[in-house]
Amino acid sequence: MTNGGDRARHSYLAPQARVCIIGGGAGGLSAATYLKDRGYQRVTVLERAPRVGGLCESFTYDRLGFDLGGNYVMPGFDHVRALARRVDAALVGSPSRIVWDHTMNGGRGGFRSVLQTVLQGTTPWAFAEACVRYRLLLLRYRDLVDSPGLRDIHEYPVLCQPFARFLASEGLDPLRRLFAIPLSIMGYGSPGRRGQPPEDAEYLDRLPTIYALKYVDASTFQTLLAVGMGLSNEWPRRFADGYERLWERLSWTLDVRRGVNVEAVRRDGGVRVEYTRSGSPGVVREDYDALILACPPPATLGFLDASAEERDLYGAFQYNEYCVTTAVTEGMRDHIVDVLPLTDFGRPWAMVKQWPGSDLCVYYSPVSPEVSDEEVVANIREDAARVGGRVTKVHSQRRWKYFPHVTSERMGAGFYRRLEALQGDNRTFTFGNSMDFELAEKSAAYSKARVEDFFPALLAGVV
Repeated sequence: MTNGGDRARHSYLAPQARVCIIGGGAGGLSAATYLKDRGYQRVTVLERAPRVGGLCESFTYDRLGFDLGGNYVMPGFDHVRALARRVDAALVGSPSRIVWDHTMNGGRGGFRSVLQTVLQGTTPWAFAEACVRYRLLLLRYRDLVDSPGLRDIHEYPVLCQPFARFLASEGLDPLRRLFAIPLSIMGYGSPGRRGQPPEDAEYLDRLPTIYALKYVDASTFQTLLAVGMGLSNEWPRRFADGYERLWERLSWTLDVRRGVNVEAVRRDGGVRVEYTRSGSPGVVREDYDALILACPPPATLGFLDASAEERDLYGAFQYNEYCVTTAVTEGMRDHIVDVLPLTDFGRPWAMVKQWPGSDLCVYYSPVSPEVSDEEVVANIREDAARVGGRVTKVHSQRRWKYFPHVTSERMGAGFYRRLEALQGDNRTFTFGNSMDFELAEKSAAYSKARVEDFFPALLAGVV
């Protein structure tokens, strides 16, 4: 929390303060919601796309909700679940998981259970011992893992190092394949290129450890074990109508302007925002008392009168490329099919039949610039056929710049301390996934914490 001096520093946040939020994803809309809870009535959200939700993008097919981006909700997602209760966004269960091992049967491939897969190359005793050790490490670093943001991470060099090195040094190598499921398969692993397999088969050799711990925290680790051992399929869950619908319903109670292209932001005693809007002529100029950047930091450099420090920090973020394809596929099992060992970039690492009554399946493929969309589709057709399916029609495809992160070296040199030190300078605050980890839950938790830190409550009874 901030102290009294910090609050005085932001004394311009009076009852009639106008706040502009650029970005209508999880970070921006949760921030607007929490500001409204604290009594701020003049909050405007500017979103470039014609829809809200950011990386939570959904569509309806045969009256069923499908997700092209964020999808799963874990039991520890307290902020997302609380926001969902506000707007009656219902959760449903997910399909069970099974693994396709393409190296079995002389390269023809075959299915294994998750438990059989994660125990390959180790023993049940070594696996159990590593699970206990990992849980104890989460307890040791609990305050850092559970607190929103990464301001003090540079004081923990062990958590800045690559995750593969951390696993080896802490005796956690028996868990490598288990971690490949939520981390690498879901797009958080080390970047790669087609035809160039990394030295680390699970793609964990360049992922700073704290990011892994932020995702696979105590609650998620417990769920991962329960699913892996076949003990429970209650979690993870997903939104029945799609993740985007949560944010869309929240936006109905807020001043959200879609189809906005921010042209310039000038901060000289106040905040002036200039933007154009799809379907409207001319440039709109509006003055605000505070600015919240809840969009990808590198994108802000195209319109923000950024300082040298902002340019250095915002420009340091790196992203992974990830492609999500939906296709009508006959004969697919009613499962989430994880592919392990991991295959080449451009091939699907997860094949999901989200609804038992629908043949529309979702395919998740890590990609790199030289992998074309057509190649992704060709690989999906091949790999779906290997597991017993037949793609008859491609429905949609979405290519994402995903997971804002910095290198271990940058992190260890105090990157996040410098980034947090900018909060409030020039009446500007930075929210969103880049300040913590690429999950809607982490983004919402960060928004709530920083709204409480920097925006004094204007309503009686709110602290």
